[in-house]
Amino acid sequence: MISDASIVVRSVEPLVASVDGEIVMLQPDLGEYFGLNAVGSRVWELIGSPRSVVEVCAVIAAEYEVDDETCGADTRSFLQDLAVAGLIEVRR
Repeated sequence: MISDASIVVRSVEPLVASVDGEIVMLQPDLGEYFGLNAVGSRVWELIGSPRSVVEVCAVIAAEYEVDDETCGADTRSFLQDLAVAGLIEVRR
């Protein structure tokens, strides 16, 4: 389970393309496609190096004017999906 204190970082570099300002990824090991909206694309950019969930949320909340509670819940859920797909490493 991902918490605010978790450190997250990309674990693999999927095949990535930018389409109309959004990221489309193919995870070759799973043969699955992922489409990231603008916020998801920004999170993906931020976790190119290890960051805590709190750090990611601070940037997202400031850039997208979302409250901390909503940002935290949505970000943890998104990162959990990426972890299940094997796209990120979660360090506690």
